[in-house]
Amino acid sequence: MIISIFVLLYAILMISVGINEIYFSSTGESEFFISLLLTFSGTLVLLGLIWRFVGQRGERKRHKSQR
Repeated sequence: MIISIFVLLYAILMISVGINEIYFSSTGESEFFISLLLTFSGTLVLLGLIWRFVGQRGERKRHKSQR
């Protein structure tokens, strides 16, 4: 579990670096902290939606098995 968290944090960091490189090459300015925040918040929203969807599927299976 801890390794999964570290892998997720590393992926967020690498995506932020890529976004910052694209932004830097197009504008000439570096905004790493902003790209890191945007990537992190987007990842949290995506994980929240996935968690909610998986949770709803699990509830449906539990209700069917109890009948």
